[in-house]
Amino acid sequence: MNTRLNKLLNFTTMKSFALLPLTFILFLMAHPISAQVYIPLLDIDISVDGDNLRNPMVGGLNAPQMCEADLDNDGIQDLFIFDRTGDVILTYINEGTNNVSDYQYAPYYIRNFPDSLEHWVLLRDFNDDGAMDIFAYSHVPGIDGVQVYEGFYEANELRFKRFNFYNNANDLIYFQLSTGGVTQLYVSTEDYPEATDIDYDGDLDFVTFGNGGGYIFLYENQSVEMGYGKDSLIFELKSTCLGGGYESGLSGCFDLVATPDSCATGFSGNADQRHAGSTILMFDEDNDQDKEIWLGDVNTPTINRLHNGGDNQFTWWSTQDCSFPSYNTPAEVFNFPASFYLDVDNDGLKDFIVTPNADKNSEDDQNVWFYKNTTSNENPVFSYQKNTFLVEDMVDMGSGARPVFVDYNADGLMDLIVGNESYWVFGGSKDARLFLYENTGTSSTPAYELIDDDYLGMSQFSGSNWSFAPCVGDMDNDGDIDILVGEEFGALFYLENTAGPNQTFAFANPVFNYMNIDVGLASTPAMVDLNRDGLMDIVLGERNGFLNYFQNQGSTGSPQFEADEDIAPNNSFLGEVDTRGFQSVEGYASPFFVDFAGGYMLFCGSNERGIIRYTGVEGNLTGTFNHVEDFYGNVRPGLKAHAALAEINGNDNLEIMIGNRRGGIAGYSTTFQTDGSAPTIDLDFSVEIDLSPNPTSKMLTVEINSNTQLGNLRMTCYNSIGQVQFEKDCTRSRETIDVSNLAGGLYFLEVGSDEGKVVKRFVKGNN
Repeated sequence: MNTRLNKLLNFTTMKSFALLPLTFILFLMAHPISAQVYIPLLDIDISVDGDNLRNPMVGGLNAPQMCEADLDNDGIQDLFIFDRTGDVILTYINEGTNNVSDYQYAPYYIRNFPDSLEHWVLLRDFNDDGAMDIFAYSHVPGIDGVQVYEGFYEANELRFKRFNFYNNANDLIYFQLSTGGVTQLYVSTEDYPEATDIDYDGDLDFVTFGNGGGYIFLYENQSVEMGYGKDSLIFELKSTCLGGGYESGLSGCFDLVATPDSCATGFSGNADQRHAGSTILMFDEDNDQDKEIWLGDVNTPTINRLHNGGDNQFTWWSTQDCSFPSYNTPAEVFNFPASFYLDVDNDGLKDFIVTPNADKNSEDDQNVWFYKNTTSNENPVFSYQKNTFLVEDMVDMGSGARPVFVDYNADGLMDLIVGNESYWVFGGSKDARLFLYENTGTSSTPAYELIDDDYLGMSQFSGSNWSFAPCVGDMDNDGDIDILVGEEFGALFYLENTAGPNQTFAFANPVFNYMNIDVGLASTPAMVDLNRDGLMDIVLGERNGFLNYFQNQGSTGSPQFEADEDIAPNNSFLGEVDTRGFQSVEGYASPFFVDFAGGYMLFCGSNERGIIRYTGVEGNLTGTFNHVEDFYGNVRPGLKAHAALAEINGNDNLEIMIGNRRGGIAGYSTTFQTDGSAPTIDLDFSVEIDLSPNPTSKMLTVEINSNTQLGNLRMTCYNSIGQVQFEKDCTRSRETIDVSNLAGGLYFLEVGSDEGKVVKRFVKGNN
């Protein structure tokens, strides 16, 4: 196994649970010690149709925007993805195998990106320093514009700092008006713009649609012309009709003009009707030193390539291919495609990728179209390969994923049932299902195989019900596990298990509108004996972000519920839980309760705040639960997070599986043992270390600054797969260590005590 892959596995997985302490440290390093830890991603084999998925727990892709970036400064272009469905950042390391798409999901690098990114993100190296920079939608509420972050390398990791525009109060890209004032460079939330050197003067210009829509605006960068080099962003509005054409939004084609010195006449109707969104990609397709443009529109599934019949000083769209590439298999992505130009198979040639740009109501599973460049970068010819690029390597159930652990076949291993919101279907129909993943591993090494993609035939109800949210429990107290399934319009399906205890599940026909319970929209149930009377109660999350408690008022074998959540002992505002977020009134509360030795803890999914953790649940049915934290484990899964917890690998720690709006799942090892205990972190512990030289071939100097007595600190060196290389007590604030006997590669030096630890990495070169 090569060093790069070893590094990845330590940052993203924990297959060897003996390495658990080190894995936690790796996720904590470069972060201040705090009460909330970073929980590590599980390394679990998941197979579909007999094939193990390479990156099963990426979490799905719905509207991915793709850019190249060297995340680890090794000279190989890695992959940055921003999925606008939930504003989620995903990072892949490129293993670099020639002529192979060789991406390994590496969520460790996500932490280096700013958390203020939303709607759209471009990575471009505007200052030509070898580190990608960020152009992103405005961070200022209500202001459509562009914020910028400057990239740099630190400890061989791509990091970012804010680029400041001192003449703009909102710190956004601006340009000067003819009246003498300044205003921000406009880009809407829906558009995907382009930053490229149109005039070939060495600095990056900006191309986007104007706020009225239809016409393409060119903002030309004057940095080089004004003698500032490439490291400034000084823009002038150069054209409000770039190329002379007009996009009416009424078809996939542009309105072109016959001569390069004219501008097409625009549509006179309402701007919102004629231009609800467009995407832009530009590069020189025919090696004549000017840029062609590829456009996607919100109202059409095709990409339109406009040929530049002018030059790099005067653009003119002379011809177009409204269904690009018409010479091959045209891309057809409903209903708002975006295109990207990057080498995804390590052959040195830039390929063509098409994805949806709509954050909802668009294709959500076979939605990443890969066209291989079969000729050259000077005159590329693209050949369609597949529409499942990257998606085929992950668990992706379209839109929405609500997992629950249960041993369906009574073999002692926890299996997975997952409900989805729906697969996208042309015309607005729904295709919602339950998926059954059987645990085919062992008690210490779980492995999951998809054995039924329409478990219990729930898709038959998709015509009127979708957004299936399953939960499990013994509703009728007969010793076997029953299922409740929530759905989009607030009611419940009940599936009674008739198999008996310790038998493979067998269910009676689903009963819809169970007990006439209806919470309005997006019912997400949990079965839990919350009042400890021996009968299974129901807690229902709903779209408004609240929890509804329905107390079982029946008897053993005969559950009964009052359907009105406002009639006691029911409670329509259980725990005063409110999962609504920062930008939306939709909370999409999804409860999961864990019974820790007689005390309940609530892990509640939300729309924008990840998994929210609450304590103070036990015996508190009419009070207020204690809100502990948002984004449990610092996991940011995007919209509609949903959690399920169980102990699945014999290490006495609970694992958590989190679903999300993008239709995928991701599993993590929590900090909680099955008895509810968890490691504590001393907030007063403070250690800083500095390593030099780094990289080193022989001697490594360790500078230690600590408020802990040096004699109580211990130094431990691990290699990239977690094996201890040496240990020693720290007796001096400056230690020089001979590492010449170590093999070349990546190492981690830990300095700490029982109160806490700090880790830094170093590279050992060849002697």
